[in-house]
Amino acid sequence: MADSRKYAGERPLEKYPEPRSGAPLAIAAYPNRYSTGMSNLGFHFVYSYLAGSGRFRVERRFLDDRTVPATAGAVFFTVSYEEDLLNLVRMLVSLGIEPLRERRGGGPLVIAGGPVVSSNPLPFFPLADVLAAGEGEGTLPLIVEAAADEGSDRSALAARLSMVDGLILPGYSEQTRTATPVDPELFQNSVIIASDTVFPDMLLVEISRGCPGACSFCMATSVYRPFRTMPFERFESILDSVLGAEGVDTRRVGLVSTAVAAHPDFTEMMRAVDVRGGNVGLSSLRAVDVDGDRAEAIGRAGIRSVSLAPESGSEKMRQRLGKKDPDTAYFDAVRLLRREGVSRITLYMLAGLPGEDGGTFDETEKFLSELAGAAKGARVTVNLNVLVPKPRTPLQFMAMPGQKEIRASVDSMRAACSDAGVGISVKGQRSSMNQARIALGGEGVGRAAVRFTAGRTSWKRALKDEGVDPDLIHLERGIGEILPWEQVFGDGGRDSLLARYRAVLG
Repeated sequence: MADSRKYAGERPLEKYPEPRSGAPLAIAAYPNRYSTGMSNLGFHFVYSYLAGSGRFRVERRFLDDRTVPATAGAVFFTVSYEEDLLNLVRMLVSLGIEPLRERRGGGPLVIAGGPVVSSNPLPFFPLADVLAAGEGEGTLPLIVEAAADEGSDRSALAARLSMVDGLILPGYSEQTRTATPVDPELFQNSVIIASDTVFPDMLLVEISRGCPGACSFCMATSVYRPFRTMPFERFESILDSVLGAEGVDTRRVGLVSTAVAAHPDFTEMMRAVDVRGGNVGLSSLRAVDVDGDRAEAIGRAGIRSVSLAPESGSEKMRQRLGKKDPDTAYFDAVRLLRREGVSRITLYMLAGLPGEDGGTFDETEKFLSELAGAAKGARVTVNLNVLVPKPRTPLQFMAMPGQKEIRASVDSMRAACSDAGVGISVKGQRSSMNQARIALGGEGVGRAAVRFTAGRTSWKRALKDEGVDPDLIHLERGIGEILPWEQVFGDGGRDSLLARYRAVLG
C-alpha cells in the first residue's frame, strides 16, 4: 500500500504500485491544515508522483496532524502561501527534524517547491536541502530518482542535481533558471476525493496554467508562463475515468484556472460535465470572457454564485495595473450572469494600491453603484485584500504603505461599499505585512522563522535579531541594487519590469 495513513471521508482515484521491501519512507508534506492541503493540486501532484514511483513508502503530513512518523528518508513540502514558511518550520520540529540545514548534518532530506519557493527561494535557503523553482513536472522526477538512489548523502545528491534547471541546492549550487515545461498533457487533477476540504467531495481539474492577462501584481504571468490550456479530449478522459467510477460517489467537478472562462472550450467542458450527470464549480472569472454563450452555460449548470476580480473600481487604476478590462465589461458581465440566474457575485478588490487617492475611491463608489444596478436582485459583496508586492513582478520595487495608510485605504473602501449598498469582507491587514516581509526577504527571514517558532521572541524581534529590518517593506527597493531573488534567477528582465512599475506609478 503506497500510503499507510488514512483520513476520514477519502476516496482514492488512483492505485499505486507496492514499494519494494525495505523502501525508505517519503513524506508528502503540506505546511497548513489538511483541509487546505487536500484542496491544492500541486500537493496532489507531489503525493501522486511519489506514490507512483514505487521508490518509497509514502505518507502525507499536514500541520494539524498530531502524530510523529517513523524516520523518513525525505520530506517533500509544497509551499503555496508566504506565511506557511513558519508552518514549515513548525512541521520540521514536529517531525523531529532539525530545522536549520547547517545543523542537521544528516538525516532526512528536506525538499521544498511551490509558488512561494518559485517566486523567491532565499527565505528557504537555511531550511531546505533542495529547492524546486517553477513547475514540478520538470524537476520532481529527477529529485525522486536522486533521493531514492543517494539516500541522505548530500554530496552525491548535489553532484546529480546541481546543474538541473529549476533546482537550487543551498550550500552547493545556488543559481538556476526556472524550469517551465509546456507539454499540454501536464495538467493536474485530484487523485483523492476528500470530504473535509475547502471544496468538499469535489474532483478538481486544472484546465489551464499561467494567465492570459498581464497584471503587474500577479506572479502567475511571471512564474508560470506561457498561458496554456488543457486539450478538451484530455478533460473528457478525466471525466470518464472518475465520474461514476466504483467507490468514488462524487458528481462535483471543480474547474481550476486563473481565468476559467478564457479556455477556448469552456462551454464544451461545462456541457461535458452536465451530460455525465455532474455539477460544476468555478474559480474566478474574467469579465471580458463572459459572453452570452458562456453565461448561458453557467446558468444551465445551475451555478448561482460567481467571482470576478476587478481589483479596483477605478478604470484608470486598473489600466495602470495592467488589467485592461473597462468598467463596461463588468457591467455587461453581471447583467448576462444575472439573466442566467446568478444571485451572488463576489468582487475581489485590493487596498493599498500605488497612487490611489480620494478620486480613486469616488470612482470606486460610482463603479460599485452601477455594477450593483446591473446585477439588480443579486447579492454583491467585495472581498478586500491588501496589495502585497511580489518578487519577479513589476511591483517588486514598490514601497508597501504603512499600517496607517492601509487603514485609511480600507476605511475608504468600506465607505465606498456602504454608499453603493454593497457588502464588504476585509482580510487581515497585519497578515499582509508578514506576507510582504517573507515574500521580499532573504536568508535572514528563514533563520528568523526558526527563532520565532521556538517561542522565545516576537516575529519582529526575531527578524531584527537576524539582521532583517521589518520596516524595509515600506521603502522602494531594487532600483539601484540587486534584489535577493536576482541572486538566484538573474535580473529576470529587470528593465522591462522597472518600466512597467513606473507606468503603474503614473
